[in-house]
Amino acid sequence: MVTKSLAVHSVAISDQESRKQVLKGVVSNLISSLSGGMLSFAMGLMLLNETHSPFSFSLGTIITPTVSLILLIPAGTIIDQKAHKPLLITWIIVRLGALIILGGTINIFSVSHK
Repeated sequence: MVTKSLAVHSVAISDQESRKQVLKGVVSNLISSLSGGMLSFAMGLMLLNETHSPFSFSLGTIITPTVSLILLIPAGTIIDQKAHKPLLITWIIVRLGALIILGGTINIFSVSHK
């Protein structure tokens, strides 16, 4: 039986560097959450302006955080169990595919529906 030894090089970081990394993570998540929330709210207001329906505004405002909460646990579990690089590459390919589909179908919709 042949065994391969993997050399693991651990780099010790100081408490100050660790605090900086935690602060960067918190700030990054805060900015991401706020910008996503603002985009969702702005899209809801645009929908309210176009449809004049408070129901569509409230439905749009409720759907975004609900979907985020529903997908939070499965996404965290998948990320914790799998290698990160293939997941990132797959996600980038999915996003590019969705963008290509959107670009190919955007002219099907009328100007008011865009």
